[in-house]
Amino acid sequence: MRRIAIGLAAAVCTAALGTAAPALADPGNTATNSTGTAQIGSVTASPTAGVNSPAGAATATAPTGTTPGGSSGGNSASGSTGTVQSSPAAVNAVAGAAAAGTSVTASAPAAIGAGDNTASGSTGTAQVGGGNSASGSTGTAQVSGIQAAPAATVASGGHTAGVSAVAGIAGTGNSANDATGTVQAGGGNNASASDGTIQTGAPNVGVTANVDGITATAPASVGGAGTNDASTSTGTIQVGGGNSATDSTGTAQSAGPAVAPTAGGTTPLGVFSVSEPAAVGGGGGNNASTSTGTVQVGGGNSAAGSAGTAQSGPATFGSATAPPAAGPPATTAAAGAPAGSTPPATPAGSPQPVGTGQTAGVQAQSKPAATGTKAPLSALVTRVMRSTLPFTGILLALWAAFGLASLLLGVGLRRRSGVQFV
Repeated sequence: MRRIAIGLAAAVCTAALGTAAPALADPGNTATNSTGTAQIGSVTASPTAGVNSPAGAATATAPTGTTPGGSSGGNSASGSTGTVQSSPAAVNAVAGAAAAGTSVTASAPAAIGAGDNTASGSTGTAQVGGGNSASGSTGTAQVSGIQAAPAATVASGGHTAGVSAVAGIAGTGNSANDATGTVQAGGGNNASASDGTIQTGAPNVGVTANVDGITATAPASVGGAGTNDASTSTGTIQVGGGNSATDSTGTAQSAGPAVAPTAGGTTPLGVFSVSEPAAVGGGGGNNASTSTGTVQVGGGNSAAGSAGTAQSGPATFGSATAPPAAGPPATTAAAGAPAGSTPPATPAGSPQPVGTGQTAGVQAQSKPAATGTKAPLSALVTRVMRSTLPFTGILLALWAAFGLASLLLGVGLRRRSGVQFV
């Protein structure tokens, strides 16, 4: 009787394992005749937590995984050695709390692009996300497009404050077939048959902060439409898009970088706004095919067949404006431009982050002031907007904007509270 019970238990365990086994392996993964391969298909999880008490309530969620019906699996590593592949991933963590008239929320969504990964016949390959191809390559790391947008807000006593940030690398689909020592992030990168190549799609980041209607932003990006091509090249670095360095050696290329810090809002003293966009423009991409030792920044640079070349697209900065005592707003021209001329615009084809589509500078609408103070104010604003911090070269305009916003907010709160200082 004891033997029958043991046999029955063994049969039940075998049946259970046999039934569960197919669920552990995603049918979209292929690793035929491969050695040391790890493949991750569709994975989902949604942990949650919450609490309610007389003092308040709090909640937290962290769903993560791949989108149902999306490209789950889709990994191929046939005949490869030492390969790690992961399907698209997404996470959307959210937390919040409320107590005694105060509420706080925070979120941190993030995602990695979709598509199929292929690393057939490769050695030492890591692929995250989808749309990556590294067949016949050695020592390759590929990450599909990345997006993240953390944010936090707080409300208390009739006041609100928030901060958010957007960051990511655009594109999906990297190719490094028959390549050695390649790192690719984002998408649209091609480094087939190359050695020691680093490529990234167009990165962008933007930080926004607001307090009671006063907002400050600091977006930045590296543009460049199209794809990066470093086929049959050696020692190449490409950032942004539209760069070509085929058959080249020791090349560094970057599409047009741009920043556009802004600040503005409505206060008891009036409406104000300040901005100072800056960019290194140039339409199109950079070309350094069959060249040696080339550095290119911006766009529209060509150094094909050259040696030891450094190129940069045109740099542009926003100009400052301030309203005069009477009549239409006057414009202070950029250095080197004739008075009354239109401020230099970012060349066509260069990245256009938030804020660059508007006239750059300072615009103020406040209570009337003495006529004699307008000219010195305009000169001061122009000087501040053009200045940079020592050693780092970072524009002083961003920090001046934050300081001005804080000053105006303090004045408004003082007037609202009715407290007098002597």
